[in-house]
Amino acid sequence: MKNNKVFYKLRSELTNEDELLIPPPPPAPNASKEQILKAEKVHSDWKKRSGNDLPPPPPVPNASKEQIIEAEKALNDWKKRSSNNRLPPPPPINAIEHIKDMNKKGAKFYFEGKEIDADTASDLFKKNKKLSIESKNKDDSTYEVWISKKGIDTTKKEENIKYYLDHKLISKKEMELIPANKIESVDVKKDKNGAGSVYIISKK
Repeated sequence: MKNNKVFYKLRSELTNEDELLIPPPPPAPNASKEQILKAEKVHSDWKKRSGNDLPPPPPVPNASKEQIIEAEKALNDWKKRSSNNRLPPPPPINAIEHIKDMNKKGAKFYFEGKEIDADTASDLFKKNKKLSIESKNKDDSTYEVWISKKGIDTTKKEENIKYYLDHKLISKKEMELIPANKIESVDVKKDKNGAGSVYIISKK
């Protein structure tokens, strides 16, 4: 690994320079404080040598309270340094499973503006997985699922989305800076025009 890029070679093909780029192992379970400090120094030297900035290893099993605090501090420092404290992007949805779920909620389905049934919607994705899909909630009870061959432009819609943290209005930038491990739940509500609100509840 070099500059956060992974390269693959057979062990027999590794040069002395290649071996210097192999990340060092984390400290062993039940490692002493001196051994942990030594492992951290080796990891720090490796980062400078290789140009990599991977997150620090988690605390060892049965770590003391002091070791856990040190590990959390190292992780927070890495997040600030690498801007990796933003919310992770949501995983891609399985379109066919999503269609099944929305059909159970009584949703109406549309393809290129024309109303279709759930079976037809599923068949479309079986034939073409590159289709775009978007769900709308008109009034908390009426759902619509729109399918299109072209990508759905959400730029303008994002401008109309409001974000709330523990019921207090925040900016999108503030929302992006919330550490994922501090979030208890996220609830998204949209109207028929794509505008809506994101309600985030933090862990207590």
